[in-house]
Amino acid sequence: MFYQKMAVLCLLSILTSSTLLAEENSVKLEELDGNWHLRGADGKSVRQARTILEFNSEKMRISGFDGCNKISGTLNASSENNMSSKLIGTKMACRNQKQVFASKALHETLAEGFSVVRASSNGVKGILLKSQHHQLFFKKMGGEEKPKEWFEFDVDLDTDFDFGSFDFDSDDNDSDSNQSKESL
Repeated sequence: MFYQKMAVLCLLSILTSSTLLAEENSVKLEELDGNWHLRGADGKSVRQARTILEFNSEKMRISGFDGCNKISGTLNASSENNMSSKLIGTKMACRNQKQVFASKALHETLAEGFSVVRASSNGVKGILLKSQHHQLFFKKMGGEEKPKEWFEFDVDLDTDFDFGSFDFDSDDNDSDSNQSKESL
């Protein structure tokens, strides 16, 4: 009886911690806004396919490049973390097998419906789009944002600057520079 109670407690503990972990790793739709580069599909590296997705939560749109063609579609959210999209795109031929693989996996994942969680792969942080048949790892493009204060500075354009002995209106500076070039 003691062992059964312990087993039930352990099971409840595991379920509770995995639920908390799933909530911690879930991604809100607004957090997806921006460009994402597909780096891995179903455990295979596909960085060279150059597949890029752009999420726009305000317009509920998804667009980008599937490795072969430009794509776009409406983003359908059945819940905060379950989405789907039927993509339309150009009809150019793929150049190599890696692009064919990435394109197919992306289209199938988006059409099947997918969930999004935070993930990391080889020390790179990103997101994982998970569907019934595929797992796609994306890294956010654009790098780290600079702190707000890095961009802010005050400039008083009415200030007179002292440029030392330079006289920008005089022809003497031109003759001095010509003399110095001749002496070299």
